[in-house]
Amino acid sequence: MELRVTHQGFYEILGDGVVLLTAPHAAGPTADLLTGEIVEGVAVQSGCPGLVGNTSRENMDLNRAQAIDTGFRESIETLTQKNGVRLILDIHGKETRGVEIGTADGETASKETTDVALKCLSRYFQVEVNKKYKGLKHGSIVTTHYRKDNQGSYLVEAIQMEFGLKERSTSRNRTISGITEIVNLVNRQYK
Repeated sequence: MELRVTHQGFYEILGDGVVLLTAPHAAGPTADLLTGEIVEGVAVQSGCPGLVGNTSRENMDLNRAQAIDTGFRESIETLTQKNGVRLILDIHGKETRGVEIGTADGETASKETTDVALKCLSRYFQVEVNKKYKGLKHGSIVTTHYRKDNQGSYLVEAIQMEFGLKERSTSRNRTISGITEIVNLVNRQYK
């Protein structure tokens, strides 16, 4: 059973585990429609926490620097610091078909974690890594919330995932299954 807590501009799906799902643009415009449903589906199947934006990015883009002081971003910080989140999967939509994984050219996630995401999603889709959607925009969730220690080891990894309309609509169950597999594998790794 999914438990939700409503906040101004977003809602939180309560859960456990070391993976946090975010859908900052779930309210639109159309390129990001159905991303909230994907986060909800994965949260229900895996039991992980999720944050879903329900304000249009035309009013407040929760994936940019302008949103750093919002409750949405504060919730990401709280969950990573107090609840031990080790991986953020930031879910987005794109206008073109296919799936792309962005790690700011390998800066926000290790090769091992990126390979796990690639393997799980490639079971269902053709997946590209760091092509057009790299997560490099100033103030993005992945570039703002990943963390490394003084030796360069990841404390919190972050991956931006971009899904085309087909992958978010008619193939949504496959999308949910692929992301759920990532969540389950990462949770097992840190148990």
